[in-house]
Amino acid sequence: MDRLELLSTAMRAGCFYAVYRLVIAIFYPWLASAVWQESVGPLLVRH
Repeated sequence: MDRLELLSTAMRAGCFYAVYRLVIAIFYPWLASAVWQESVGPLLVRH
């Protein structure tokens, strides 16, 4: 594996990681609030 191939692999991994981080940053708060409203929220209200 030469240097150019290594660089392109690293760039591809970096792009994938950046997209993954972006998806987590966008969806995680929404997912957490949805889970909270569905499961934890009603339990707290009920007691």
